[in-house]
Amino acid sequence: MEEYVGKISEEEKFQSLKQFFELDLDIKGKIVELALSLRFVNDEDSKIEYLDSVYKTMDEFRKEFIDIFKSLGMEKNIDALNNFFNRFNEECVYKSNNPNALYRDLLSNMRMGFIEEVKGQTGYSYGGNLDLMISKSKTINELLHCIHSHIVNNGEILQSMPSINSKINTKDYPITLYGEDTELARKIFEEFPLELDVDETTIVSIEDKILMMVRGVGHELTIDIEPSVDGKYMVEYFVPKICNEEMVRSLKGINEDSITNNGAVGQFETTLEELTGELYDFISKVPDDFDMELDEDSPSTIKEDRGYQLEDNNNAAQETRNKTLKQKFFEWIMGTSLYNNKIIRKWVAKSLQKQLLSEGTENKITSTDNISKKTEAIPGIRKEDGKPYTIETPQIEQQKDTNTRSKGENENEI
Repeated sequence: MEEYVGKISEEEKFQSLKQFFELDLDIKGKIVELALSLRFVNDEDSKIEYLDSVYKTMDEFRKEFIDIFKSLGMEKNIDALNNFFNRFNEECVYKSNNPNALYRDLLSNMRMGFIEEVKGQTGYSYGGNLDLMISKSKTINELLHCIHSHIVNNGEILQSMPSINSKINTKDYPITLYGEDTELARKIFEEFPLELDVDETTIVSIEDKILMMVRGVGHELTIDIEPSVDGKYMVEYFVPKICNEEMVRSLKGINEDSITNNGAVGQFETTLEELTGELYDFISKVPDDFDMELDEDSPSTIKEDRGYQLEDNNNAAQETRNKTLKQKFFEWIMGTSLYNNKIIRKWVAKSLQKQLLSEGTENKITSTDNISKKTEAIPGIRKEDGKPYTIETPQIEQQKDTNTRSKGENENEI
């Protein structure tokens, strides 16, 4: 493939950013198309044809990703990208006899644990390791998600676009408009209040799409604005730092189930006439470091940022979070090939026994081979739009005595 020579211009970078969002839509559309074509896969010939279609399409997408990475100064991530597609091609062969499993496990699935880790890598606590997240991606959807999150939360990339206009707010920080000079972009830029208590603000216009990065609130608030239906606009946002949980929970359109140490997401719909008013009212309500909670009920992670320390065993909320994480880990390992190992099964059984004893129960678990097929509905988060829904999880039945059993619930990782 031809190498880029010399310095990449702002216009070239901007065209590559546009190309990425077009590729994003192309991949999502192709995944839907491949789902619909599964109904016609009913013999060996059609299985081969389906595999061939997946392989050729994803190879074209790989080449487009590489071109985009080069133009956006992300050359160092190309090796990780190629490694992902090499693994993807191998897995396609292994699953070629089961197209439904191929579609689910290699194309469409999106694990909640992965989404949460990506959120942490794009948040304020980490430098953002794209290679790591690419290596952890198991599906095309997960690959697309981590690359998208890296790009839209990368101030260096966004600020390398062509500059249209700039102004200074009352705190002496710049508000800069980049990209394409559209009516929507002008409206958002011109109506941005100079007195809004924020630091540097970046606005990037790409056709009918607006990306914003607002520093100084939520550490580095990012906002994505796109046309919705009936002439309305959808405003999606990511708050990478929870400076004040109560204030975050009261934000317009917040997904409360998404609030973790890695930040929170939300969305709301508005009209063109009301867009800037609702947008800047929302931004003004995102907490900053001065809003951080210092009372005894605040999350321990926030206290640590201000030099406060809390022991987890004195914090019921933290204990609950730790217990949930342990349950998710046990459920995850039970669903992998690692669980076929007798030593692993014995370790899981002893760990569950220890957890039960710490809760004051005396049920002895000698193994976890007696997981029942029963299920129970528990809340989950839908990957497409971050909205809650319910999922089915298995229950573990433990022998209590000859007549009774006790049930321990494990959350299932998506």
